Amino acid sequence: MQSTPGTNDTPGPENTTGPENTAGRENTAGRENTAGPENRRRRVPAMAPEERRAALIAATIPLLHEHGLDVSTRQIAHAAGVAEGTIFGVFESKSQLVICSVIKALDPQYTLDALAAIDPATDLRDRVARTAELIHARFTEHAHLMSAARKLIFSPAETSTGKPSTGKPSTGKPSTGKPSTGRPSTGKPSGPDQDAQQRMMSSRQKLHAAVTEIFTPDAARLRVSPDRAARILLLHCGADAFGPFGEPGVFHGEELAELLLDGILISGSSDSTTEKTDSDTGRTENQNTETDRGDQATC
Repeated sequence: MQSTPGTNDTPGPENTTGPENTAGRENTAGRENTAGPENRRRRVPAMAPEERRAALIAATIPLLHEHGLDVSTRQIAHAAGVAEGTIFGVFESKSQLVICSVIKALDPQYTLDALAAIDPATDLRDRVARTAELIHARFTEHAHLMSAARKLIFSPAETSTGKPSTGKPSTGKPSTGKPSTGRPSTGKPSGPDQDAQQRMMSSRQKLHAAVTEIFTPDAARLRVSPDRAARILLLHCGADAFGPFGEPGVFHGEELAELLLDGILISGSSDSTTEKTDSDTGRTENQNTETDRGDQATC
């Protein structure tokens, strides 16, 4: 009978301690289980398709600068914090994602804003030098992406002359057989590339127009139109950034401004030649006049 109280005393503490420990474990487990999904949700938030596309493009652009067109969907997915299959839920192919990312990276708005900020009341030479610096910086910064744009966006269309396309986008994948997303199905590059070409051409036209405005206030002082002067500046900056004889590391906008506005002749040499020619012409005309008068007198 003495053992009964002892037996009753033993369960007491056990019952008190057991539930407390169990509750503690349950609370700890609950916190652990809750923390995991919360972390995952913060890492991969739910997004609308357009938001997801924008996030993937934003993650792809730095990778294009680092790896070029060899960037993989695995690298993109890791940078975006999503599963690799998520990419193909909002893009038809890796090629389409890369093209959209290249176009976004080459958006000229930053350069356009900087050009618009140049005061048209300042000296033409200063305006041209500043413009050359901005354009050249854009070309050199995005040189490899511009090369990629030509390969992915323009080259397929330039080679399509009614014959089946034999070229592949350098990082594209064959069709997966998935339903179309609304674009016309006329071959691999024709759908998204046509839209991409229009956007790229629009960017070029905006950039050309912005540079033209730099020359417009002094149009009366130019021997060529502001439109032509802008094209020459763009061509020179492009050749220096992409061409085999370019020296992008030693480019100076002041030098290009001097070349465009002054040429390569020594100052005054052109005027001397013109004056000499005019003078010679005048002497010749005077001589002819005197000869004519002499003939008349003789008659």
